[in-house]
Amino acid sequence: MNNTIKIGLSGLTAASTRLQVSASNIANINSTSSTGFADSLDNLTSKDVYRPKSVRQEPLKYGGVKSHIVDTPIGTEVSLAQEIVQLKVAEHTYKANAAVIKTAFEVEKTLLDTFSKNKG
Repeated sequence: MNNTIKIGLSGLTAASTRLQVSASNIANINSTSSTGFADSLDNLTSKDVYRPKSVRQEPLKYGGVKSHIVDTPIGTEVSLAQEIVQLKVAEHTYKANAAVIKTAFEVEKTLLDTFSKNKG
């Protein structure tokens, strides 16, 4: 059961990361232009503009996932529609992984109850 809970927790963490990244992108939706530090558009650097983030996930040995926050290429604009979709993905991922954890605890409780009845 412990492995199932670890998998569910990694999914919760991944959903939380996805939510955090989308919230940051939405909060900075109008921050894709120069911040005033560059003297011209030709001299813009990655420090002068907001670079939207994205989430990359990779599988773990025990079956869970690990999330990485990555910058998108310079000049990429935030898509509000895409960020809303990412928020919904995070919501459903969170709910699904919470259900996995809840079910794992219920199965463990049922198993322990069964063993205690057989001993008694």
